[in-house]
Amino acid sequence: MPTHYEKKFIVLHHTLTPRDFTSFEAVNNYHKNKWDLKSSLGFYIGYHYFIDGQGKIWQGRADWEEGAHCKERGRNRDSIGVCLAGNFDQEMPSAQQLTALKKILKQLMVRHGLPEARLKFHRDYAPHKSCPGKSIKKGFVSGLLAG
Repeated sequence: MPTHYEKKFIVLHHTLTPRDFTSFEAVNNYHKNKWDLKSSLGFYIGYHYFIDGQGKIWQGRADWEEGAHCKERGRNRDSIGVCLAGNFDQEMPSAQQLTALKKILKQLMVRHGLPEARLKFHRDYAPHKSCPGKSIKKGFVSGLLAG
């Protein structure tokens, strides 16, 4: 039986690829070739949730499963990875992505009893990365959830 992990954080990511041309299937295939870590849902994507450029939310891993999105400080085990399609060093999330992100973050915060302070950027743990992008500034999540 797979190990169930308590989730203490939500970690936000971007794909670092063009927002409107990055699909769930493409990222799933990339991660299959890179790690080959199949989830209980039958996917290989390292993120628990993926939001495409049109704002569709895809679930790639069960919440309780270990992810493959933030190895720093053991965050793969105790966090839920949420990734938006896009290179937010060069562009911004679409309005549809922002609506979907707000929805999934609120659901996950309630489901796992997580305060806003537990919503983190990947770069908080991997400072050599810009993830989820230079366009995503401190206060982004607060503004999104308040709006």
